[in-house]
Amino acid sequence: MSVRASSLQQAFVDLFTRELGLSESAFDLLLSKFHVEFVPKRFFYLKAGDVSTHKAYVNRGCSRSYAIDAKGKEHVLFFGFEDWWLGDFESYETRRPGKQFVQAVEDLELLCIRRDDLESLHASIPVLLEWEHQNGDAWPSA
Repeated sequence: MSVRASSLQQAFVDLFTRELGLSESAFDLLLSKFHVEFVPKRFFYLKAGDVSTHKAYVNRGCSRSYAIDAKGKEHVLFFGFEDWWLGDFESYETRRPGKQFVQAVEDLELLCIRRDDLESLHASIPVLLEWEHQNGDAWPSA
């Protein structure tokens, strides 16, 4: 499902327009590469063993990210709230199966962008690449 600008958190808009200084046309181009994913409460966005191919912004809802150790014990890494970026960022960078589970604590509405789509934007919006390098794996909140 495509993203409607009217449904965006203001923090998402501010992150790209104010912090990065994207023009309206550059922001529209960026937004055109995102799609909406809904994850119902208790369902998984990612499971260990999946390759993380997207970066996902929590537009609505809450998630928990956790790993399971060799003894089968769960270790919660963090909770992802609105205006948070989700994914197994190590898996995203290495393109290898991840170790994290990302589960919806509440119904989630995620704005997702595929790695390939993001990389294709680097030529059109060079500040994205620079910003990614400055901020490491996870895109920060505004």
